[in-house]
Amino acid sequence: MNTGHPSRRARLAIICGTLVMGSMGLVGCREAPDEDGTTTVVGAITGTMSITGTIVDAAGNPRTGVTVRLAGSSQATATTGTNGTYAFNGLGRAGYSVQPALAGCTFAPTVININLTANTVANFDGSGQACGGAPQNSGATTGSLTISGRVANAAGNPVSGVKLSLNGATQGVRTTTATGLYSFSVNPGSYSVQPSGPCTFTPTVVNLNNLNASRTQNFVAGAGCVATPGTGGSSGGAAGAGGGGTGGAGGAGTSGSAGTSGSAGTSGSAGASGGAGGIGIS
Repeated sequence: MNTGHPSRRARLAIICGTLVMGSMGLVGCREAPDEDGTTTVVGAITGTMSITGTIVDAAGNPRTGVTVRLAGSSQATATTGTNGTYAFNGLGRAGYSVQPALAGCTFAPTVININLTANTVANFDGSGQACGGAPQNSGATTGSLTISGRVANAAGNPVSGVKLSLNGATQGVRTTTATGLYSFSVNPGSYSVQPSGPCTFTPTVVNLNNLNASRTQNFVAGAGCVATPGTGGSSGGAAGAGGGGTGGAGGAGTSGSAGTSGSAGTSGSAGASGGAGGIGIS
């Protein structure tokens, strides 16, 4: 039955036509599949680079349903899926801005301005009534590299709510998610990552000097830190599991002897792609 409202594809055609007429930088439009995916994009394919990112709530958990708008030489929109990610692909060298929006949420930063010269990650932290309450994370939201990992107890069960402090060329704070994960986005430089909470951690701090490739760094929580409910009991002693593992994948590492933290490992991935160009954060 015709209700008088245009179909989804008709609306897309209208949007695309408007965008093409409104910007000479746009050369085509596309839409993502209808199934629940990471993005729903209406925009242009003008190059080979991308701007991608993850949006989390105040507790560090992925936030779905956030509308992300790309403006600048090309215009597009994306909606985060269940894992909180979005992606703008097929972008050319140019200036762009990325801004998230969702009723009841405040995002930090509010907008990121990017002079795109390489694939760039732009993450946002949400807070507010619809985003988990007061903010807990800050800083280190843009860059061509990531420093990420997992905090777990000696039994391998994730520990949420651990504060990770990043210092060095960029400063930032992350709180581990329900699955024990954390992630910082950075550019090449020297950094340190230190966990803190109601227990000791192995290693206590990791120094990453002259970082030029993404790095995975895991931590083991000792007695006093409680695993995420439903994944295991209180953590045992800090003895046992190794550190970050070796190579670009940076897995949990092989279990070491009692009381000895594993080696932080050297990233096996190739050097970083070119710098992200000028990135401004508002």
